[in-house]
Order: sequence, then structure tokens, then C-alpha cells
Amino acid sequence: MKFTQMDLWMLGIFFPSEEEETMFLEVLNEDFEIRMGYRISARLECETQRELSDSEFEAYIESWVMLNQTEARDLINDCMEEVRQDVLKYRAEIPGILTELPEHLRSLPLDDMNLTVRSYHCLKGAGINTLGEVFDCEDLTAIPYIRKRNVEEILTSLSRMIR
Repeated sequence: MKFTQMDLWMLGIFFPSEEEETMFLEVLNEDFEIRMGYRISARLECETQRELSDSEFEAYIESWVMLNQTEARDLINDCMEEVRQDVLKYRAEIPGILTELPEHLRSLPLDDMNLTVRSYHCLKGAGINTLGEVFDCEDLTAIPYIRKRNVEEILTSLSRMIR
């Protein structure tokens, strides 16, 4: 599993350019893989780790994951949530992210986002009328009647307009 653009957008993390976003995702996914490696290694016997070469140990980990799918899935979910929480905790310190929407974009009406009817009406029903209000919204998933694909559409459109 890896973090994606959509994962960042769901956390309210937007970058002015796709290159900056891609670089941040690479670092984030590397951090995730390192954390997962530590967690899985901690579950395995220390003696086994010392006896095997790196490639043998990787194969051992893969077989452990296959044999312990439920535990491995829980480890992955816990680790992803831990990384998400760290991103939110240190959000203000992430270089290059947009913390404010430029004024010329804040006042753009929802009509300019070219959303589907359902997405548009969900936002309107929640009292969201401008791009700035979409950007400032803490949790789009909390809007009544909105679906995951609507949230993804809204965030994709928002990101496209920012760039």
C-alpha cells in the first residue's frame, strides 16, 4: 500500500505544483515503508533476523505477511494512520504546501469547478458556495449525502484550479 495524491488531498495537503507533490509523496511513502519494516521486524524473532541474509529476510517477511494476513493488514492500517496523524500534526512545517488560497481564487463560484450535479448540490446544500469555502472545509466526507467519488471529484477539481 502507498499514499496517493488523493490521500494528501483528503488531509487538506495541496502543493502549488505536481512536482512538489510527487516529491513529498515519495518521501512519505519511504517513511511508511521504513515504519512498516520496523513493525514487522519487531513481530519476528530476533534470532531469525540474524541468521538470514537481507534477501532471505525479505522473502521471510513476505511469507510471514502471506501467512498472517489479518495481522499484517492491521499493521498496515495502524502504520498508515500513524503517518496520517504525523502529517496532520506537522502540517504547518511541511515546506511548499498551500496554507492559504490566493485571493483571486477564493471568491470563484462553485460553477467554475465544473462539478457533476450531485457534487455541486451536496456542496450547495452544506452552504459552500465558493472555491475558498471548499478549500477551508475541514471534512468534505461529513457533508450530508456526499459519496467518496464526489469528494474525489471535488478535490481533483480544486487541485486542478489551484495549479
